[in-house]
Amino acid sequence: MGAAGQSHTAEELRQRVDSLIQSGDLAAADQAASQWLEVSIESLGDDHRDTGTAWHTLGAIQANRGELQAAARSLQAALSIFSAQVGDGDPITSGILKSLADVQVARGE
Repeated sequence: MGAAGQSHTAEELRQRVDSLIQSGDLAAADQAASQWLEVSIESLGDDHRDTGTAWHTLGAIQANRGELQAAARSLQAALSIFSAQVGDGDPITSGILKSLADVQVARGE
């Protein structure tokens, strides 16, 4: 499958993740988000903005499931990508920073 086919698959996975989050099935959303991330890395690369979005979404799911160490790692990966792509002053980067700070507080850091 070419990059265009993989990107389409990434979009389908993103939509599935959104649907699972809305339905409250965070375990299935976590699994689908992990697949979305894998496809995004394969098709778009480690530092693409869409890969950063997949990391951010996965981190948010992990945080909501109480998987705080995993959430911190995922959010840090998202932060690295967005800081490089759009800068620290961008609202998306700021949102990721807030999410990461919330996770760190929950971890007692």
